[in-house]
Amino acid sequence: MLHSSLGDNTLGFPMFVMLVADFLLMDGILPCHQDLAAEGKLYQWSPGMFVCFVSHQWLSRMHPDPSGQQMAILRAALKGIIEESVPVITDLIAEVGVRKFKTMKSNVKRAISNGFLWLDWISVPQKAGLTDGEAIRKMEREQMSAIQAIPDYVANSNVFMVLAPPLPHHSTAVACDFNSWYSRGWCRLEAICRLLAAQETSHEIIIIKSMTSVVHAFAAHMYLTSVGDGDFEVSSDRQALHSVLLKTINRKLDYFASQGAAGKFMHRFLTAAADRLLSGLLPSSSPVNNGGVVPFLQKYDFKSLGDQHGHEWGPLHIAAIEGNLAICQSAVAAGTNVSLLAPYLGEAGKTLSLGRVSPLHLAAISGHVEVISFLIDSKAEIHQPCSSGPDSLHLAAAVGAKSFEAISMLLSKSADANRLNKVIGGAALHHVFYNVRKSGQAGVVQLLLQHNARPDAVDIFGATLGHNAVLFGASMETVKILLASGVSPHRIAAPRGLVGRGAVRCCRSAIWLGFSREALHAISEHSLFSWLHIAARHGRLEMVKCLLESDADPMAKSRRGETAAELARRHGFEDIYQLCTRLRHEES
Repeated sequence: MLHSSLGDNTLGFPMFVMLVADFLLMDGILPCHQDLAAEGKLYQWSPGMFVCFVSHQWLSRMHPDPSGQQMAILRAALKGIIEESVPVITDLIAEVGVRKFKTMKSNVKRAISNGFLWLDWISVPQKAGLTDGEAIRKMEREQMSAIQAIPDYVANSNVFMVLAPPLPHHSTAVACDFNSWYSRGWCRLEAICRLLAAQETSHEIIIIKSMTSVVHAFAAHMYLTSVGDGDFEVSSDRQALHSVLLKTINRKLDYFASQGAAGKFMHRFLTAAADRLLSGLLPSSSPVNNGGVVPFLQKYDFKSLGDQHGHEWGPLHIAAIEGNLAICQSAVAAGTNVSLLAPYLGEAGKTLSLGRVSPLHLAAISGHVEVISFLIDSKAEIHQPCSSGPDSLHLAAAVGAKSFEAISMLLSKSADANRLNKVIGGAALHHVFYNVRKSGQAGVVQLLLQHNARPDAVDIFGATLGHNAVLFGASMETVKILLASGVSPHRIAAPRGLVGRGAVRCCRSAIWLGFSREALHAISEHSLFSWLHIAARHGRLEMVKCLLESDADPMAKSRRGETAAELARRHGFEDIYQLCTRLRHEES
């Protein structure tokens, strides 16, 4: 029996949720929507309910969690959050790069304990157990209605959680973690819907990495992420999602328009970014409208190509995001400063976190190679940093929508592959691993190495490329490229400079720099590890195997005195513990 309420009847398929308290009492394999409905465990959403939307990657074709491991981790993490035994810390790079701190307040934790969960397997009808043709067709119609309502489900939720512990896929044995979650088209759609929720200005997501590792991260980079570039098991799903995302974008644009002058900047920004968000969802897409200056000015509500105010981006910045080469050429011909650093305004200033940026920075992020080439030829400063530290090459590597193409163009225009980010000290190769887009990563690493990027470079935390590759879940192909380049996997990071040393030696001495205690602990911990320690700490089984095959010592201790096996056991990765322990016994 379903518990009905006076919910939102405008949804194509109602938003069904489950009490967190009921979920925490369950064990083993999670029942599907129909079984939970029959047991009276589902409730129809109504205003005032506190809902946690859980996005996750399925671990098999027919069941999201055939072994029950994924849901066991979710239960343990939720229990830890509620009981405050598991801290919710801010993502390391979010803090180091932009000083954007976030902690979960006690009242939110209490709300979670008394709240509800939305998760596709329990909230949407499933095929499991159905044999009757008419019942299957009814289920398929309900699923399609639910797909169309995903933006509403996300908008009605108070917390957006990504359940992404490192677990093997049931059929392929390929590791599924946050990186593979982000590579999935469906998961990207859910995250972008969070970003574009009609009146939502909070873009953080909560990532559950293990029973004891939960972090805040920020989804602002997804403004320039293509859902269509994600992976789909069924290719036709792309077309089904086009109308969903288009509706979401238009609804957000309507919201910005309703905010008057305060929403004008973000209306322009999202209008320019919309083509990128939608790209790849239809078999063919229309090119950027190069219909001339007047249509462009009307589209973005500019008075002229020189309509540049100190507090917002002008036409050249917007055209750089859009990839509109003709307008870029016209704006430069009209005398626009190609290297102007203009600050964000309003919502973007709080979420995109790059500070003041130039048109070249935006073109590098968006991956518009023709615009990149034109701006540099027009004397844009190729190594000009944005106010938060990275230059165009760093940005293309770290958050670029088309990293390989943009980096190739920048390098062809004499960008220095070894130039350091003035804030966190890393070169372009370090920034590659900050990019959650892993497809094509190995090619980007090879490209930079071919342009004399130093494989032994370190950042201010003493991390080599290998430390970052393992920490941020690089592809196995990338790790093997780094090992082949001669970088030692045995090296333990040794922080350098005021920030790095202060983070390791004394958290109190670095608080004044703006870092939270949790981030300092994460920095100091990883600054005392080798590649193998980090891989074991984060449950990266395939990387552990690869490093052990490269003669990494399973008995070597970190500067905290722990072996890889001990780290794995402390953080709940028993398979890695057993592997390292077995090798120790074999060697002895």
